[in-house]
Amino acid sequence: MRIPFLLLILILILFVIKSCKSEVKDPTDREMINHFNKCKTDFEMIKQIIADDTISAFEYPPVLFEGKYKNIKDSIYFNQLNIDKKRELDSLLQNVQCSGIFVLSNNEIRFNYYSYGGIGWGIDKNFIYTKRNFKEINDVEICPPEIDMSERRYNSMKNCYLVKELGNNWYIELNYDR
Repeated sequence: MRIPFLLLILILILFVIKSCKSEVKDPTDREMINHFNKCKTDFEMIKQIIADDTISAFEYPPVLFEGKYKNIKDSIYFNQLNIDKKRELDSLLQNVQCSGIFVLSNNEIRFNYYSYGGIGWGIDKNFIYTKRNFKEINDVEICPPEIDMSERRYNSMKNCYLVKELGNNWYIELNYDR
């Protein structure tokens, strides 16, 4: 009789501990806009460093897989950078609180700001510099300034790709994949 009672108490304690855990919530658009405005100079400096180079379509820092670079272009770019440029990029990425960048070309750079997910689903909320016209792309929804993209995602709970303009070819993007 005593063991089931202790088991019940243990389960109750675990339930209370689990329910006290804070909910994971992606940053609001307002938080990201404020962060971007505070760090705009650093974002622009990273963009300029990338624009000065000739290699496109790479990730920095490069992704290692089983001790080797996942993409040969990543290793070429990484190895051609001098130590001062690596330090400068690392420092700037730390300042803007981004884990890395993905460069598609001199005209498109994605800054990895927030990522959360599990097996088969995930959400990314990033800063992006691009000269693409999102109005001409069918599967992209341009979110008006007064609506938070995360709230739009919570309300629909289906796959979506949303962008919000920050100005001068800078955007916030939200990519939700279920």
